[in-house]
Amino acid sequence: MPDPQLLDGRTLLITGVTGSLGGAFLERIRSGSIGRPARIVGFSRDEAKQHELRRRGFEDELPLELRLGDIRDRDAITEATRGVDWVLHSAALKQVPICERQPAEAIATNVGGAENLVRAVHASGSVSRVVAISTDKACLPVSALGLTKALAERLFSTAHRPGSEAEFINLRPGNLLSSRGSVVPHFLEQIERGGPVTVTDPGMTRYFLSIDEAIDAVVDSFRWGSAGETVVPDAPSIRLGDLAAGLIGDRKIEVEVTGVRPGERIHEFLVSETEAPRTVRRAGRYVIAPEVAIEGAESRWPDEATPVDGPVTSETAPLSSADARAWLERNLNRS
Repeated sequence: MPDPQLLDGRTLLITGVTGSLGGAFLERIRSGSIGRPARIVGFSRDEAKQHELRRRGFEDELPLELRLGDIRDRDAITEATRGVDWVLHSAALKQVPICERQPAEAIATNVGGAENLVRAVHASGSVSRVVAISTDKACLPVSALGLTKALAERLFSTAHRPGSEAEFINLRPGNLLSSRGSVVPHFLEQIERGGPVTVTDPGMTRYFLSIDEAIDAVVDSFRWGSAGETVVPDAPSIRLGDLAAGLIGDRKIEVEVTGVRPGERIHEFLVSETEAPRTVRRAGRYVIAPEVAIEGAESRWPDEATPVDGPVTSETAPLSSADARAWLERNLNRS
């Protein structure tokens, strides 16, 4: 639901502003549906993509200050956080194969960067809320990406300090449908070339969100999330074979099965067995309470809590082939 006052007058820092999610959040702000910030600090290390944001008119239409810097550089993120009210933290290494080949780089960005941000927030004295983007691969992790994001989640869920107003909320989405580097743009590029479409395992299941749905979850996390919570958007599970078939449609394009890559598993989890006892459904989200309770933290979510009776896994009830194709047709143009 639109909230035209949510960001009014606030100073907002977006780390990883040049990523798919950061750019989509700027688009949502530009729409006017969530308020007008007094200032937006857009922080990333990608000069070329910052130029692209300028070309798209964001600096002309928003109070946006684009700032080059690396989340690994504590001084740079400390300076960027100065005077900020709210933070959307989306800077990360996110590709499973790259993180498997260079785990030290994943640790430096995803864990060291998270620690730098926590320290910067506490040093700022002004930040009251941080929403940190995680991934479903952080739940029962098996890959370097999942392991580093699980540690980042733990850093944020335990980052609250007595006497500080800063609240840290994790947001754990599945795959963003058309984000750069994800499987859908990869399949579409292969289809454009005439194939083959390379599928690791047709029975592999993944959770998918449109970019719009992911931004809705960001907005809800800022609006209702409280200290230490992990917010998990509910999302459909789709078999990769059905995903490929839905994108190919009636075209005569071959599908080639290539096998599971290092760091991948057949099915993903949104909520683990150990998290389920402290997880409820509220406002269409799973909300996981922190493992270590935070004194004084109170839930802000607007409706009644429905308990979760077990783990939530993509293996359970994936969409049928027909439903997967219909879901893609509805959501590809929203991504």
